[in-house]
Amino acid sequence: TPLVGPNLARTTSWQQNLVEEMTKTRELPTAEDGELPRRLTATELTLLGIGACIGAGIFVLTGAEARIAGPSVAVSFLLAGLSSIF
Repeated sequence: TPLVGPNLARTTSWQQNLVEEMTKTRELPTAEDGELPRRLTATELTLLGIGACIGAGIFVLTGAEARIAGPSVAVSFLLAGLSSIF
């Protein structure tokens, strides 16, 4: 069941911990602090790497397929975007 309305009160502790961890804010360093501290966790670095690989793959494949399909690539991206909404 979705966690909206009355169902929101039934969230478990792991869900609350996940939301708190994902929305946690940190104080930004000032110019007087000198070098920036290393604060990225292993999970954040892993997700950053996965996102970079997926993003690079999308651009490479788009260029390769555009040569074959021509202008219909734009239509296929539009259809893919619309289908991902629903």
